[in-house]
Amino acid sequence: MKQVVAGCVLGAAFVGCGKDDGSAARRIAFVERLQHQPGRVAEAPPPGTEVVLLSVGVVNGELRVQPTPIPVGGSLRMERALARRRSDPPAFWLLLVAGEGDGLDYWSPLDPSPRIRANLPTDTEERPHVDGLVAVPEMYVALRVPFYPKGRLYFYAADGTPAGSYRFGAAAAQPLIRLDRQR
Repeated sequence: MKQVVAGCVLGAAFVGCGKDDGSAARRIAFVERLQHQPGRVAEAPPPGTEVVLLSVGVVNGELRVQPTPIPVGGSLRMERALARRRSDPPAFWLLLVAGEGDGLDYWSPLDPSPRIRANLPTDTEERPHVDGLVAVPEMYVALRVPFYPKGRLYFYAADGTPAGSYRFGAAAAQPLIRLDRQR
């Protein structure tokens, strides 16, 4: 019984046991291709598409997303330009499916680093401070993405392992619905 349940969860990759038609496997294969083309960007969302800010981080090795997106307006030109210039694969990928569709409508690289660069004090008079990386227990980054009512967000680690999935509500400021923890 445990193997059947585990097989359903892994095979459905957060979509729901028995409902997956291969789209989870297609998403994983797409993430693997993106790892070899880190500068590949999605088509620009249609003009007038609302943009929201997600707060995403890694806490104790687990990807966490703050539950309520923040509508910010504007476009995704800057994010798309930075993604286009990438040469190294990120730690995670966000894949976004609009509405109830199955095709990928947008994707974005995601690097929530648990370390930050800081100016650290030393015990010497010659060099009272030194630049270095400091580990922090919780680090969140802001990720701007298009908002699609009832759109689904899938987070994947660089190796294609699912790291979480969510659904937008009907309005941009509504809390996200976590799909991968529903029973």
